[in-house]
Amino acid sequence: MPTEDSGRMHLFVVLRDPAGPQRLTVVVQINSARPGKKYDRTCMLHAGEHEFIKHPSYVNYRKCRLEFAEVLERGIKSGRYKEKARIDAGLFERILAGAARSKSTRQYVKEYL
Repeated sequence: MPTEDSGRMHLFVVLRDPAGPQRLTVVVQINSARPGKKYDRTCMLHAGEHEFIKHPSYVNYRKCRLEFAEVLERGIKSGRYKEKARIDAGLFERILAGAARSKSTRQYVKEYL
């Protein structure tokens, strides 16, 4: 689910199905890994691992958050968010496992996962 941020598009991965009466889910942002920049190296992604990933990238667990499924659904319907192809199961498992390992993932997110 790419979203626009200051003219740049970012890929977000939904890490769990909506749950509970509020239908909360968990999303995490994928960012390009720029030379000389500090970033969480828990889960590195390579160009081509998903159709949207064109450069070496990383999972930005610092920005991993709970989100209402309704907000995502409205964003898709309005065109603010664009659905992309699903990531493959192996990559999904790497990203999910990284959420548990990363020191950048907030504790409440780890508990919800």
